[in-house]
Amino acid sequence: MTMPQQPINFKLARVTPKWALKQSARRSMVVLFFLVPFMAGVGAGYLNSLWSLVFAPFALVPIIFFVWLVGATGARADSPDEYLDEREIAVRNQTYLNAFRILGAMIALGFGVLTFFPDLPISAKNVLAILFPVALLLPTFTLAWTQPDPLEDESTQPTRG
Repeated sequence: MTMPQQPINFKLARVTPKWALKQSARRSMVVLFFLVPFMAGVGAGYLNSLWSLVFAPFALVPIIFFVWLVGATGARADSPDEYLDEREIAVRNQTYLNAFRILGAMIALGFGVLTFFPDLPISAKNVLAILFPVALLLPTFTLAWTQPDPLEDESTQPTRG
């Protein structure tokens, strides 16, 4: 049996900077993935239309962070079974379970807020429109958050002379 062609998400590991492999960096990128567009939107909302273009490049930050997160996690959240060993499959399956639980809590929170505060200028369609793209990315975010730091490669450790 021949292996299928390597998926593109495996190739993303090559463009991931080394500092993004640390758990603290991955967690920071997950938080900033949501915070940067929000802050850019708030900043653009308070400026006139010409100056709001200053915040347009910030739309690329979440995309770059997601590419780096996929590479930093080894694309395990989206990899087919053929590319993973038994332990990695178990980690991936547990990650999907945790991501599903987080998504359920987010949906319950969103509709709970709509139930208790019906005068908010947001509808159920808007809540679902926000949560749908998050649901697609949540397994990678969950894996990036929970995966421990990689062990140092023996070849990079200094030799004792």
